[in-house]
Amino acid sequence: EELSSIIHFVFASSLMFWRSLCVLCLCVCCFANIFIGDTLVRIEHNGEVAQLVGLVEENGAIVDEVTRDYLECYVGDTIFDSLENLNISYSILPSDNDLIQEYKNKAAISPKDEQCCSDASWSHYHDYDALTDLLHELQSQYPELCQLESVGQSVLGRELWMVKISDNVATLEEGEPQFQYIGNMHGNEVVGRELLLRYIYYLLSGYESGDQNIIDLVDTTQIYILPSMNPDGYELNQRGNGNNVDLNRDFPDRQDGMNHYPQPETSALMACSLSNHFILSANLHGGSVVVNYPYDDNSHHVPGLYSACPDDALFRDISLAYSRTNGPMYNSDEFPQGITNGADWYTLQGGMQDWNYAKTYSNFHVTIELSYDKWPNPDTLSQYWEDNRESFSNYLRKVHQGVRGSVSDSDGNKVSAVISIEGINHDVLTSPLDGWYYRPLAPGAYTVICTSPNYPDVVLRESVTIAEYLPTIHHFVFQ
Repeated sequence: EELSSIIHFVFASSLMFWRSLCVLCLCVCCFANIFIGDTLVRIEHNGEVAQLVGLVEENGAIVDEVTRDYLECYVGDTIFDSLENLNISYSILPSDNDLIQEYKNKAAISPKDEQCCSDASWSHYHDYDALTDLLHELQSQYPELCQLESVGQSVLGRELWMVKISDNVATLEEGEPQFQYIGNMHGNEVVGRELLLRYIYYLLSGYESGDQNIIDLVDTTQIYILPSMNPDGYELNQRGNGNNVDLNRDFPDRQDGMNHYPQPETSALMACSLSNHFILSANLHGGSVVVNYPYDDNSHHVPGLYSACPDDALFRDISLAYSRTNGPMYNSDEFPQGITNGADWYTLQGGMQDWNYAKTYSNFHVTIELSYDKWPNPDTLSQYWEDNRESFSNYLRKVHQGVRGSVSDSDGNKVSAVISIEGINHDVLTSPLDGWYYRPLAPGAYTVICTSPNYPDVVLRESVTIAEYLPTIHHFVFQ
């Protein structure tokens, strides 16, 4: 057991170093990216969805949505002959670019306007310039709580803005977990982008006005929110980035690894994740209403087969924390209780969700689908806010549920270590930022195991009980 733990630590540390080097240096293991066809088609099915998904993906389609009656996918011009040869009937869905442009023309209120951030002001879409202005204005208004940075640039040179919210925003506080929300990964899925802008303001203004629930969140958590991972796709009214690549097929696959040159947005998010130590995170999408949790793929690459990760109980728990307070999601006719295992819905390779869970050794990540309509009338954004506001905070609070603490020697010096949970085959590493370990867990009783290559003959154990939403603190000391 001791030797196994040491080997795992060395392997995990080496892998993280390699991933960081790969991201920061953009190593040239260059094959094909997943480019997106220009046409969205709908294909009816009679329940044989696994075979149908396999057929269309083999012919270059990107599956966008699967329901009990049909699937929708993006295709290029070359696929239509193949579909007809396979006797697959389809309908081409009309473009809604004219309607989207009409929605965009309802310009956002200037951050300098006294009506900015009023309830009425959120019934507008924020283009890149308006989003940038708003985030800078919020940083100016709340300098003690809000810090704005760019984690990188898009293909077309737009900044990927990320806001940090904390009571001591300029410092990294020991023992406080890092949490992240990411929006607008697909450029034409925009509800998450707008709701995250509003959630940033909600946290900042609520803290200042004395909302105790918000104060408790901000005082105990380092919150990072990136409203738009794909600003180019937003401006171009398209799913893909400026190169028309699907960013949620662009990460190193947990089974097959990295076989292509990552897009700038993907590289930036990977570098951001590896230079921080996020414990819980989510990325927001549109096209359905459900919380999707790992794994997104299985060894057969066949949709409809539940692909449980080692932390399946935890992921079901944190997914329900989101869906339970979102009426339309929880009462879904398609997904019981508004949650689904990714591969049980449909499979994808190279997704952000599986990469974070399998390759960062710290970050537990889900995908949240917020709306059936990807680019709805802006007048409906207030209802989406009401549906999701409480869920945003409930999910965020789950970052505290689990066991955490420092790992040190008898003189108080930090010790790098591997944290294992008996019976769960997924380890986490201590944070290089503050020396603590953070291990999210579903409520229940567990045995925590701590090992370090610095002490190859020592295995530390502790029995803990985890309560909902609450941290259990245990510090390990190597003698």
